[in-house]
Amino acid sequence: MKPEIFKRPGPRFTGEAQGGFTLLEVMAALAIAGFGVLMALQLFSGGLNSAKAARDYTAAVLHAEEKMNEALLNDAPEEGVRSGAAADGYEWTVAVDRYDTGALAYDRGIIIYRVAVKVRNPEGRKEYALETLKVYGKEVRRKL
Repeated sequence: MKPEIFKRPGPRFTGEAQGGFTLLEVMAALAIAGFGVLMALQLFSGGLNSAKAARDYTAAVLHAEEKMNEALLNDAPEEGVRSGAAADGYEWTVAVDRYDTGALAYDRGIIIYRVAVKVRNPEGRKEYALETLKVYGKEVRRKL
């Protein structure tokens, strides 16, 4: 029997498994956590891109609506093509021409104009368009 001085303190190997994680388990957990963080960053980036696209679309449609209202407020719109740029960089084009309806509308004194507005975003990659018809004539005014 050994005296107590020579005995080592602490746990002894008894052949049973000790609690804890292996290096392989830790690496697998880190890989799964890294994949989760990567997916979250991609979703965040996609959300920012969607928000920018929605902002660009809204601004372009507001510019197009403004230019269309300017063209439609005249008693008889000026035929032709006009273009320009807004202060925030959006470029616009307004095209006004007579819409051919055949002899029926002209016999009654009705003139129909087609108004088409196109707006291009500042980067020039996307173009948004609005188009409408406006009816002018004596009979139309009497009925209204």
